[in-house]
Amino acid sequence: MNKNEQEIAPFVPTLLVIVRKMLQLAELKPREILYDIGSGDGRIPIMAAAEFNAYGVGIELKKSLITEAYERLRQAQKLMLVEKLPVEFIHDDVRNVDLSPADVVTMYLNAGGINKIIGKLEAELHKGTRVVSESFPIKQWIPKSKVWARYGDGRRNLYLYEVN
Repeated sequence: MNKNEQEIAPFVPTLLVIVRKMLQLAELKPREILYDIGSGDGRIPIMAAAEFNAYGVGIELKKSLITEAYERLRQAQKLMLVEKLPVEFIHDDVRNVDLSPADVVTMYLNAGGINKIIGKLEAELHKGTRVVSESFPIKQWIPKSKVWARYGDGRRNLYLYEVN
């Protein structure tokens, strides 16, 4: 893993119960477009498509995680007995990807990673886009809501923002 991968989005998988809570908090609707920044193994875009009938786009810098995400997608399609879920993965640095089609953006980035892309989010996201950040707030924005997502004996902060 190179230095940029660690600074932007180190891979720490989000528990599925937290993923579901993030998508519920965003009020993800059918046919909306979700972008997951630092998508890792693809669990957020896949759940967005499988459970919320949305179009899921994962953006991931690390090639091995893109491979893992496509394998996870194949397994989900096989389990659901569907030929194709509306999911794609982009192997690139998020700073090179156009985020403007997104209705919802999810991310689990540390403060340093958020600071590196805040200008991009502000420049490209349209009014009404919902952004859910796990654990780390976007300090430059005021959250629409903040909730605790519980799992076992633990909990995580989830922050919901809406672009004005």
